[in-house]
Amino acid sequence: MTTNGIHEVLLDATVRKLSAEGYSVVVEPEQSILPPILQGFRPDAVAIGKEPKLIVEIATESQASAARVKSLQESLKKISGWKLHLVLSRVGREDLLAAVSDNRIARTLNKAVEVADIEPQAGLLLCWAAFEALSRARRPSEFSRPQSPGRIIDRFSARGIISSHEASFLRKLANMRNAIIHGDLVHGVSKRDVTRFSDLTRKLMDSVNLVAGTEETERDSSLWERIEGAGKFELYADRRGEYRYRLKSANGEIILVSEGYKQRSSAENAIESVKKNASIARRYDRKEAKSGEYFFNLKASNGQVIGTSNFYRASEARDRAIEAMMNSARIAPISILAG
Repeated sequence: MTTNGIHEVLLDATVRKLSAEGYSVVVEPEQSILPPILQGFRPDAVAIGKEPKLIVEIATESQASAARVKSLQESLKKISGWKLHLVLSRVGREDLLAAVSDNRIARTLNKAVEVADIEPQAGLLLCWAAFEALSRARRPSEFSRPQSPGRIIDRFSARGIISSHEASFLRKLANMRNAIIHGDLVHGVSKRDVTRFSDLTRKLMDSVNLVAGTEETERDSSLWERIEGAGKFELYADRRGEYRYRLKSANGEIILVSEGYKQRSSAENAIESVKKNASIARRYDRKEAKSGEYFFNLKASNGQVIGTSNFYRASEARDRAIEAMMNSARIAPISILAG
């Protein structure tokens, strides 16, 4: 197993362990989650939701890794409430994935389409390898490690690199890809899917928006991507005495609202369910109202609606709200306005 592979295995195991201890674990967190003294530092994960909060770092025995850990320890001494959770990987050197040229990516896409004539599943996996290689080649600082399919799609969509329709198509393929690699050998993939995926990847190869350092697509200023902080949940009692929550962004915009609950504990449980499900793409049910406006419902694993969004004039704005919620809702604090 490569160093990157070992790193991912250790990180996955650490996430499961800390989650079982009651933490909410955020892998590759946004800078807004970190304490100010650690701005600019990119930890493997943070564990929040209980004290002490943890900075999770998977370290090797290399000198560079040791220096990084020492610097992190010195910084954490200056603040309270945070501790380092260090996991040592006994691998002595960095084994980074080799850079891949555009020619190699293009040849892989050609091969994917050829293979899809015989076996579309294999063609899909080849195409996905080319897609991830392209994301790493264009944005190495952001995608230097092996990525989950969903993370690449969410980042590209949030930055306007791909459209909402392209993001939906890629999420469908990501589900197919995950099913195949986990042994679902009867999952349906068509050559048309592979060809369309190849064409989209080729289009991205020529896109200046994909190159790191270019100006990102302007986003709706009311959405969380342009707001520092994750906003908050407000728990309150309405005029009928029922308990509800509303999820607000940091500028006060209402993002999600709940139905009424007779018991305060039921509303509190609903908030925890939102935090648990907000980062899962398939929990969002995108809707269009009769008025022509767009909104979404957030559902729990049993299909029950646990929150309904604001209305948006454009489907793209609604989809960006979903992406923002996926990144931020799980860390939003709770403000109790009800008795």
